[in-house]
Amino acid sequence: MLRRPDLKLINAVWEQYIPAIREAGIEVDSQVYMMGFSSPGMFAHRFTLLHPERVKAVWLGGEAPAPLPVPELEGHSLNYPLGTADFEALTGSQFDFVTYSSIPHFICVGENDTNPQNDTTTYTDIFTRSQGDFIRLNFGSTNPERIRFYYDFLASMGMSAEFHLYENVGHEITEQMMIDAFEFLITH
Repeated sequence: MLRRPDLKLINAVWEQYIPAIREAGIEVDSQVYMMGFSSPGMFAHRFTLLHPERVKAVWLGGEAPAPLPVPELEGHSLNYPLGTADFEALTGSQFDFVTYSSIPHFICVGENDTNPQNDTTTYTDIFTRSQGDFIRLNFGSTNPERIRFYYDFLASMGMSAEFHLYENVGHEITEQMMIDAFEFLITH
């Protein structure tokens, strides 16, 4: 998690791919759309938090709602990957909440996405046991509860966010999710 795969993506896209496209005479935006489900959703979520200036909109499906874009929650300090308390020590710069808060979010989950095997809060390579316990205690005990918590949290901060709970769906991407995802991204 702290190996910074985000920097590898920046190198590939912004330092190599975009300049090559522009050299070929094609105009391309310097912001991208991030999209991911489950673990790739966690990457899209974290990349958006770490580099909000590079993201135009983000679609997140079936993934843990951490980190939150704040340094603390109800008096509890939230170090990365729970929040932004130690953001400057991790990245060398302060968290840019203003830019982050301008990014439209589409957040979704299947109502039956409750299988413990798909619960990232139990994986110690992603979250420590105490971080996972903190998430389950404060954000919710299941993916649908936690993902709804994340949406409600963003909405309470006045951020542009949409939430979709898909009935009779587990930890999977459905055709309707993809339709909704591309409609969301196209509008932004």
